Amino acid sequence: MKIIITESQIKKIIEEEKKELLNENLSLVGWILALSLGGWALPKVWGLYQKYKKGGISRKQFKTATKKLKKKEETLYQEKQPKRKTEYSTNNYDQYYAGGTQKENIAIGDPQAAVLAGKSRKLDVVGSKGGESNLWNYGADVNWLKSALKKFPVSPNVRNVVICVGTNNTFSQSEDISGLFSLLFSRFPNASFHTVQGSWGKGSNVEVELKNVERYYNKFKSYSNIVGSVGDISNLKLHPHNPKIKSYGEIAAEVDRLL
Repeated sequence: MKIIITESQIKKIIEEEKKELLNENLSLVGWILALSLGGWALPKVWGLYQKYKKGGISRKQFKTATKKLKKKEETLYQEKQPKRKTEYSTNNYDQYYAGGTQKENIAIGDPQAAVLAGKSRKLDVVGSKGGESNLWNYGADVNWLKSALKKFPVSPNVRNVVICVGTNNTFSQSEDISGLFSLLFSRFPNASFHTVQGSWGKGSNVEVELKNVERYYNKFKSYSNIVGSVGDISNLKLHPHNPKIKSYGEIAAEVDRLL
């Protein structure tokens, strides 16, 4: 049997293909915008995009290469920041931590810890510069925090610990949350624990949904109080750690109320 395709059907097929291609391209443009790349990186991304359109690289290769550019940009950003004196040395914990940190209310984990400490009246970070000795750092995830805690001395003076973690490991269900809290209990034997839900909607968390976030932090509820959520920042033209994000102020106010 001979199948006849009319001209209108052909036009419809072409329009659908155009629409599909447009949606795919818009999705990639959204990916680029979500990463909030600086001016130096945009020409490189444009070159990768043109290569992708011509079939030189796959969509996955394009996204991987773009993420690497973002990682490089964050490294360059940190290198340009003015050097600040750290509160404690990373070389010798015992020398600087007689009885552990003397601060009563500390935030630990990823850079959201430092942002919240800056907005809170009662909360602090162990030291002003990110690193293992201060229990917070750029890119920190659960495994990084566990490693830092293993080297950290017992600190009986700490009364409250606010944990900011999850965003950098895309809220993975495979993370060892019970192991994390075993270390926290051993290092801060007199403390109460509070967890802040991270942000999503940008970078590697573009496709993360609220249900994934809630499922992840349900594991924290057995060990800590859930204070609040930075939330979906996909519609904001701000870096995930920008203090101007409204939810940081709201969470800091709630922390102050609890402590």
